[in-house]
Amino acid sequence: MAKKPDKEARITKMLVIPDGESEFAGYENNGVVDAASAKLAIEAFNDQGVDLPIDFDHSTLEKGAAPNATGWIKSLAYEKGKGIMATVDLSD
Repeated sequence: MAKKPDKEARITKMLVIPDGESEFAGYENNGVVDAASAKLAIEAFNDQGVDLPIDFDHSTLEKGAAPNATGWIKSLAYEKGKGIMATVDLSD
């Protein structure tokens, strides 16, 4: 049986939206991430008070569906020149 990684080994940081202009599926106009827009996104995430799942098949978009998450976004932060970074707790 494979050894489960300890909790500390499962926590990682990852880029979720790069700094600057990006195309977003389903939106007519491009979005821009900078310090001001990142602040608004991070505040909205914090106001929700829940972790966000990172799922393979977007099953969380279906109302009432149990998420098949590979990890959970625990917090967001903005890093100038990089973009919005997420602290993620990866699933076993």
